[in-house]
Amino acid sequence: MQDLILIYFFDLEVENLILDEGSRLDHLAAQNYGDGSYWWVIAAASSIGWGLQVPAGTIISIPSDINQVLSLVV
Repeated sequence: MQDLILIYFFDLEVENLILDEGSRLDHLAAQNYGDGSYWWVIAAASSIGWGLQVPAGTIISIPSDINQVLSLVV
């Protein structure tokens, strides 16, 4: 059985941006957090599901402080 991870994104400082063609969440996570495996943080904060590729023009939210996000993982 897999563990359930819940994250509540209350009062997090985020940067919103519109994705360009070919942008990937794992690449954005690597740019912002130094680790592409945190793509799921951007996906969860953006309410877009769990895919690595998101259509161009999608507005996403990137939490500014990865440590603050990780402290919220239950």
